[in-house]
Amino acid sequence: MKKENMGKRTFSLTRGSFAEAADALERALAASGASKREALTAWLLTEELFARMAPREEDAVGAEVKRRWGDVTLRLVSEGEELDPLSDSPFPEDDEQDRLRTLLLRANRDKLSCSRRGTRNIVTVSVHLAADKQIKYTLAAMLLGIVFGLACKALLPETALAFLNGSVLGNIRAVFLNALKMMIAPLILFSVLSSVSGMSGASEVGRSGARVLLFYLLTSVIACLLGVGLFELFFGGSVPALPPEWNAGRAVEATNVDLASLLTGIVPSDLASPVLHMDVLQILFVSILFGIVLGTLRDRTPMLVRLADEGNTFCIRVVSLIVRFLPLVAFASMASLVIKVGLSTLKTLGVILLGHILGVAAMLLVYALLLALIGHVSPLPFLRKALGFLTIPFSLASSSACIPFTLDFCENQLGVPKKLAAFSVPIGSTVNMDGGCFSIVFQGLLLAKMYGVAVTPSLLVTTVLTAILLSVGAPGVAGSAFICLTTIVVSLGCPAELATFVLGIDSLLSMLRISNNVIGDTAAACAVAAAEKQLDRSVYTGG
Repeated sequence: MKKENMGKRTFSLTRGSFAEAADALERALAASGASKREALTAWLLTEELFARMAPREEDAVGAEVKRRWGDVTLRLVSEGEELDPLSDSPFPEDDEQDRLRTLLLRANRDKLSCSRRGTRNIVTVSVHLAADKQIKYTLAAMLLGIVFGLACKALLPETALAFLNGSVLGNIRAVFLNALKMMIAPLILFSVLSSVSGMSGASEVGRSGARVLLFYLLTSVIACLLGVGLFELFFGGSVPALPPEWNAGRAVEATNVDLASLLTGIVPSDLASPVLHMDVLQILFVSILFGIVLGTLRDRTPMLVRLADEGNTFCIRVVSLIVRFLPLVAFASMASLVIKVGLSTLKTLGVILLGHILGVAAMLLVYALLLALIGHVSPLPFLRKALGFLTIPFSLASSSACIPFTLDFCENQLGVPKKLAAFSVPIGSTVNMDGGCFSIVFQGLLLAKMYGVAVTPSLLVTTVLTAILLSVGAPGVAGSAFICLTTIVVSLGCPAELATFVLGIDSLLSMLRISNNVIGDTAAACAVAAAEKQLDRSVYTGG
């Protein structure tokens, strides 16, 4: 029976109360933020777990719905002998119902966890995972890092501060960056290889597909140029000084790069040197070249295609695991920044944040202008609806996670045909990284200049070209833009550790970047649909 317990919904499940508990549990899960599908899955799992946790007529199982940081879980508790309903027991052959029950539990094993406390067996069902939980953790860690840094600076002597910063906070950042640098080469290789090899499907969309890809390329170039322009506006003069340890051993070679050597150096003489020397442009060249060839041989080389796709999945899983420690690194980075350079650094970070906000606003105007020029439609309905839609990508902070919402917005709010949206949006979630292009150019140039690298025309070309190529295969995981920024920093001849200067506010920047990317996806689909006379004008102009 349902009862209230300190604001949490709890139930006592027995064989006689199951029907009543099902309705009450569904209401409790819905009130906690779970969707109907998530609530149904949770109830089916609960039903099967109950059969194992309460085998006798008189047995009861306690159930409790919890919500924490947006996550919704269902906790099941039973008294009795120790049991593990998730154990790898032999698959039942005779009992059809037990076989289906085992199959359901195995299929959803990643949503279940089991433990034992005293005489109680406890199984926790993960019902709903908050998409913005990582952002909340990182923001909280960033604020705590500022407070911690200020407190340490006020209370500790210089020797203790030096030890704390160098041996504790510095090591946290170093381990995190080493893990990221370890994955840069394989991540770029498999991500771009998988993405480019899958683009052969664009021929099915014909002229519309070509226009979508050209739109993405055009807006990526504009975003990069916008990043250069705002960098000159905000940081064309002096830039903040870096701590002494980051200025040691400046990379002089980055200031002497000319366009001719850049273009000839893109093509490697062997396949090993790009990875061994972490030459990002060469890795991108090899990945794109192999991806194009693999795309033409998909039917004859299914094993290679599968290797590229599964290698990409594996690398994304590894990076996703590494990025889970981002809140800890954000805490260490903000604390270290405050200890080393004080609140003046926070002012610089505030200017960087302001630059990103202006960048998103400027790109919205670019999309509106392109809609008018390419699609010959008024951009006002698009701007009005896009501003309302922005909250979804802003909160999800993932282009890939936003795809279902973006498809629905394109079809039902903008009037884009389903076939065109189904091609444009998924491809855009990988290829179209306007927000990322702007961000890594803007920040990369700033960091290089702070490090002492002269911002020459050849360096601008290198930065813009690398940013555009990286946008082709940027992984759709949290923190991917920071990985690209680290790559840009390394390609400019600076140490990867330099990227941690902006790590503390990267969660905020990520929300702005993703919002820009997703709105760019919708603008491309809308502009091409209008140019091809496929746009439903009544839906586009309607409320």
